[in-house]
Amino acid sequence: MSASLDREQVIIVLKNVLNGSDRLLNALRFCQMQMKEGENVLIVLDGDSVFLGHKGRRLQRGSISMEGLFVDIISKGARVVMPLESIKARGLSEDELLDGVEMTGVLDIKEWIEQGRQVLMF
Repeated sequence: MSASLDREQVIIVLKNVLNGSDRLLNALRFCQMQMKEGENVLIVLDGDSVFLGHKGRRLQRGSISMEGLFVDIISKGARVVMPLESIKARGLSEDELLDGVEMTGVLDIKEWIEQGRQVLMF
C-alpha cells in the first residue's frame, strides 16, 4: 500500500477506544462534522480499537447505533486504516474486516501522521 496522503487531510486516531464509549461517539461525530465541511478524513484504528472495524460487532449506545455511524462515515468517503500488527495481535484476519477498512503498516501510518494537516487522538 502506498503512503500517499492528501496533505490537507484530517487524521483521527482511535487508540484503545471501547465500543459505545463517549470517546468513540465524540470521534465519530467530529468526523461527520469535518466531512460535512468538505474535509478529507483518515481514521486510524489502533490497539483494541481494531475491533471497531470487525464485521458483526454490535456497537450500540442507547438509541445510537455506533456501527451505523461508523459504516455511514466509511460510505461517505472517510478512509479507515488499521495497522497489520494490531490486527494480527488480536487474532483477526482481513476477511473479518468491514468493507472499506484497510490494513497497512505502522510506517505508512507514521508518514500520514507527519504529513496530515491536523491530527486528533481519541
